Amino acid sequence: MRLLSVVARDSNEALARLRSRLGEEAVIVGTRELKDGQVRVTAAVESGEIDLASLLISGEGSRTGDRLAALAAHHEIPEPLGSRLVEAARGLREADPSTALRHSLLQLFGFEPLSGTPLLLAGPPGVGKTASVAKLATRAVLAGGSRVAVITTDGDRAGGVEQLRALLAPLRLEPAVAADPQALRRLLMQTAADLVLIDSPGLNPFRSRDLGNLSSLLRASGAEPVLVLAAGMAASDCAEIGDTFAALGASRLLVTKLDATRRLGGVLAAAAAGLAFCEASIGPTIGRGLAPLGAGGLARLLLQHGAADCGNDARAGGVR
Repeated sequence: MRLLSVVARDSNEALARLRSRLGEEAVIVGTRELKDGQVRVTAAVESGEIDLASLLISGEGSRTGDRLAALAAHHEIPEPLGSRLVEAARGLREADPSTALRHSLLQLFGFEPLSGTPLLLAGPPGVGKTASVAKLATRAVLAGGSRVAVITTDGDRAGGVEQLRALLAPLRLEPAVAADPQALRRLLMQTAADLVLIDSPGLNPFRSRDLGNLSSLLRASGAEPVLVLAAGMAASDCAEIGDTFAALGASRLLVTKLDATRRLGGVLAAAAAGLAFCEASIGPTIGRGLAPLGAGGLARLLLQHGAADCGNDARAGGVR
């Protein structure tokens, strides 16, 4: 409530002056005659109910939301995904940016370590599918207790089989080559391995013929398709690729080249199609170059690359 008093020659003049200041809703709450013959009139007007909760609560959550909005712009996260990420953090009213961002990521994305067999790694050319297959095979062998088989369907690419063979040589694993979907099916029927990893040719995700070839491999093998995508790609392209692979049955996303980019909006746009983050390639070393990708690690990585002071970074050994 707002109060205002005026002194005038009479009540009518005082009332006119009060209503010009407070509006027509002003209510007279007191009138007093003064010794000089003038009058003092006091009026009141409602100013709206005070939201005590908003006044008393810390403003840190709002400032954190503003910080994350700047972060979303830095990473070129497309709309409306960027706004959804920020609003989820604002609703938490959490002062620590890392905690708030982790909460937002958990609200919007899935995080699931790789499991099951066979797994077919697929994606555009040059994203690191072959190296990722070798890293997964190395991790399984070093962990012990699992028989691992590696199959490549990338026999037509010059040097493709030789590259995979060289990467697997320290493990004494020899990759099998499947020339077509039927050969892939026969190899899978013959193997007794606990984990089967399938390397596939780089494909153009915007070409129907390439997608048809991948679909044939998936039907023949019954394998789970895992999208392999390099960080730093254009967000609009990644969003379309994510939608395409989700339609092909992919449910998980393996992110590569995190050590070679500072913009992660593309991989977030791809995951928004319903793909859960599973693994991250964090360096070129085959033996230690892959780590599970969790919400906390991704939050710290986004903050560090956004030049925010989060206190931690994503280093080899896990980005959970």
